[in-house]
Amino acid sequence: PDAWYLSRPACLASVVVEVHPRGGPRYTVGRNPFSEVTVDMRPALTALAAAEFAHGPAALRPEPTPGSENWGGRREVGGSPWNYGSRLEVGEVVAMVQRGLREGG
Repeated sequence: PDAWYLSRPACLASVVVEVHPRGGPRYTVGRNPFSEVTVDMRPALTALAAAEFAHGPAALRPEPTPGSENWGGRREVGGSPWNYGSRLEVGEVVAMVQRGLREGG
């Protein structure tokens, strides 16, 4: 991600998508550490956790908290559930991150 951020200094955050070992996508969302604009990823993580929870188990709670089997993270970076692939589509994740940046940035 550092190379991406350095090549696009106006970019406030990224959504990185990989394949989860158990199938489905695994996401990492994070703010640009080289940007002078401070953003908070937590509003996006809260929205993402609620959307993931709406798909039912394995997510245990709609909050991005430890033990919820859901999205989690901190102000700078977070990600999708650790133990299973997310049920959210890339477009949904990008839209929620954009909305979260507007609300929390």
